[in-house]
Amino acid sequence: LKGDQAEALLQEAKESIEAAQNYRSELQQRLHGLSQARKQVRGSASQTREALQRHFQELQTAVSRLLTERLNTLLQEVDNIELDSVSPLDDCQKLIEHGVSTADELLREGGSVRSMEGWPVIVYSSTTVTLI
Repeated sequence: LKGDQAEALLQEAKESIEAAQNYRSELQQRLHGLSQARKQVRGSASQTREALQRHFQELQTAVSRLLTERLNTLLQEVDNIELDSVSPLDDCQKLIEHGVSTADELLREGGSVRSMEGWPVIVYSSTTVTLI
């Protein structure tokens, strides 16, 4: 029986070794699969980062361009409003300056008439009044 027992033990040991080798091989395949999966995840993450960076750079460029266009439009509108608002003021200033000039002329003429009558002559200008 000892020979049969030894034979059985030897057979059992061979089967255990073969099972361990198969188990080891299966685990190595799983490790390889995990390594491949890790590479795929990292590669996919890298591609996604690059795509996001490109996409957001394009968005930033587009938004910046649109904001610049809007700013320029608003600045042009302010310029137009300023011109429209200043123009009547300029016209009013011209009318007032013309009125002052006309009043100066009238006062000079009035002073000339008074001097002919022997009155003191008052000379008016837009900034001073002089008694002659």
